[in-house]
Amino acid sequence: MIKFLILFSLFSGCSYFSNDRSNLKRDHYYQLQNYNENFVMNISKMTNALWVIDRDFDGSRPFNKFDLMKMKNNDSNIIFSYMSVGEAESYRPYFKSIPKTILAKENPHWPGSFDVNFWDNKWHEILYASSTSYINKIVESGFDGVYLDVVDAYQRHEDKKLRAEQMASLIKGISKKAKSLNSNFKIYLQNGSEIINSLDENSKSSFIAAVDGLSVEGYFFDYSDPKKPVRSDWFKTLEPVYKEYQALDKDILMIEYVENELLQKEAVNYCNENKIHLLITDRLLKGKFFINN
Repeated sequence: MIKFLILFSLFSGCSYFSNDRSNLKRDHYYQLQNYNENFVMNISKMTNALWVIDRDFDGSRPFNKFDLMKMKNNDSNIIFSYMSVGEAESYRPYFKSIPKTILAKENPHWPGSFDVNFWDNKWHEILYASSTSYINKIVESGFDGVYLDVVDAYQRHEDKKLRAEQMASLIKGISKKAKSLNSNFKIYLQNGSEIINSLDENSKSSFIAAVDGLSVEGYFFDYSDPKKPVRSDWFKTLEPVYKEYQALDKDILMIEYVENELLQKEAVNYCNENKIHLLITDRLLKGKFFINN
């Protein structure tokens, strides 16, 4: 769950993040909190930008269709909404309607975020399987896509294969509903891409078809010692996974947190060689620096 502002340059083509680097440059921003009274107006003055924002931001009122119309600036900008599928957040308008029986422990790193039985029909109803679902409200507000987080919640359970199938079913349901309301609506994953390793072939194929892109965050380097990150051995396991998506024309993004210039260059070179869009920023997520590639 990333609650900060990030900026990096991407290239638009047939997809929002085309691998054709001769195409128009598009700046991508990601901000989930600290919106001020000028936030909407500032975006409305931009062009060729893609923003990922939180529809509900502080819980007092959501961004509405009028805000979206302004921010899009005559469809020059693209606006996504953040959406958690593996945790329920207490400031969401749907939270009071969640049966306590499908809620589990609170995330110690993100107070107010709770594990949820994501396979439960009531959770599906809240997120997509009703005319008043959360995805309905996001689409009706005018968002162009969603950025799905906590996809990897299936890994928190003993029967990972069963829970992976259930998480995939949830995401496919969200995608189908959203695209039925807006055929151009986009579905992006925030990590969790390795879920396909736990799916059977038919489920895997339909799952990949349901998503349009993914973000690989904090996997290229190992941050066990934040002051001395090193190249991650685990990334070798993830590499064939993201390449499987990439081979099917899915957009791939990478986010890392290294300050060492040699490590930064290593990440930049890797992403250039593999046609991945890269952001490097500070580990504390305070906007100390940005390297865009």
